[in-house]
Amino acid sequence: MKAYLKVNEEVAPHPNLIISIKHCEGDFHRGNSFSKVIGQGRHKQIIEVQCAREYEGKGAYPNYIANGVIEGFEEHLSMEPDKINSLREFTEKRPELYSGIWTWSRGGGWGGPYIKNELWCELNAWVMAQWAADPSQSEEEVFKRYVSERLHLKGDDIDSFRRLCLLSAEAVIRGRNTTHRDMNPWWTRDQGIGWPVPTKDAEGQQRNLMQKDESVAKWREIIKLAKKINWPDEETQNYVVGSCYYGLRLYEIYRSIVYLSDAQLREDRKDLKKWIKVYDAAWKKYHELPDKFSSLASLYTKDYSRFMGSNADKKVEELRKELVAGN
Repeated sequence: MKAYLKVNEEVAPHPNLIISIKHCEGDFHRGNSFSKVIGQGRHKQIIEVQCAREYEGKGAYPNYIANGVIEGFEEHLSMEPDKINSLREFTEKRPELYSGIWTWSRGGGWGGPYIKNELWCELNAWVMAQWAADPSQSEEEVFKRYVSERLHLKGDDIDSFRRLCLLSAEAVIRGRNTTHRDMNPWWTRDQGIGWPVPTKDAEGQQRNLMQKDESVAKWREIIKLAKKINWPDEETQNYVVGSCYYGLRLYEIYRSIVYLSDAQLREDRKDLKKWIKVYDAAWKKYHELPDKFSSLASLYTKDYSRFMGSNADKKVEELRKELVAGN
């Protein structure tokens, strides 16, 4: 912040000088603070938003981030409630600095998953672009316009799809991290899963475990909503329902790994055996999805470890061997 404001004072504003700023601190991780420099200084700002995030599936499953970017993510409310925590607050408090939004509509990351259907990426990009043109609109108003005009849903189905998308944001933050950022966010990216480091304090670790359970429960609710919606065609139905199952099965794998990491820390052999069985079953169910749903994205793999620390599956195999040796 100090460096930004110092440069801000040294460089005179100009109509052709517009500064691009990510909406969050650091990379596009849920749990990172909203950018501290948005709305500061005297130069025009254009905001960078990623719509297919490499840390969150890259469009392989529902992950509606437009609501959080525009109106504020739930985790930001507990961080710095007195600061600007959303694009809504930015455009209302410093409208003279707002110059628009640009998106990574696709892209991001170095590998998979590779999607066959752009629905979840398009939804984020479309809402961000339409709202950017007129920030006086509510995000919900723009969202419902997309659903009626692009997906051709009506009545209660629009509300069900809205609930599905908002739940996806809640499920992702709890399954990948927590609402208090108790985990290092770099433990999984692209199509790979690393070994998560347990939270240092007991309260944070209990919250971490609890929110992994909450995430899986939310994914199950998401699937129920997807199944009850009257989709305009079988292809859309197959993709939406299948991608929701993709989210559930992947986040069941995430949960088992976080519980295994906790059991290892506690040296609890009984829990290690239990969660290795859950881990194996979760991967089995995940690998069965392409046989049931034709348009799914490519799957996460056990051996991918680029730009990650310890590979999760290698660690599980080590624990499996230790348990066998211990018997």
